[in-house]
Amino acid sequence: MWALFPTAFLFLILNRNGCWFYRHDPKDLVLFVYVFIWLLAFFALAATWRLLLLIGTVIVLVPLVGMRGVAEMNSGPESAAVHTLHELNSNLQRPNNGERQRLFADKLPMLELSPPARKFYRFEYIPKRSADGEIRSYLIEAVPSHRGCDLQRSFTITSENEIFWTMEPRPASASDARLNE
Repeated sequence: MWALFPTAFLFLILNRNGCWFYRHDPKDLVLFVYVFIWLLAFFALAATWRLLLLIGTVIVLVPLVGMRGVAEMNSGPESAAVHTLHELNSNLQRPNNGERQRLFADKLPMLELSPPARKFYRFEYIPKRSADGEIRSYLIEAVPSHRGCDLQRSFTITSENEIFWTMEPRPASASDARLNE
């Protein structure tokens, strides 16, 4: 019981607002099995061995966990979102039926999204119609699907292949910071 309650409490803290399940796959629950086994060993050992176990764990975990902050956790999903925006943009830029005019489709082309892009971002195509009804420009927005879990940055790509980003809880616009690649 001394090992079970701290393990359950740790899971509840890490999964506040559903963020742990949002960021991890169900197979990653094995982490809590390791914590439970570590606590069982900790409470079963004598005081001297507990101290050695604690010092050894700190020596091993500090380099592993200390280098993984929010920015490092978000870099993969953000990179996947920007890559997906580039792919969508390049698919829309291809001329249809030999046309060389800058006319674009009504809808986004079908594209298989990478798992991080699909899981962490929502993509929306916003065509801009001219006075004659033709689509001559567009925006594609990538907005985090769950902002409450430290993933804040949203991106927008234009038909001119410019990407803008913002940390505000809205889609990025042309007045926001430009992504320098």
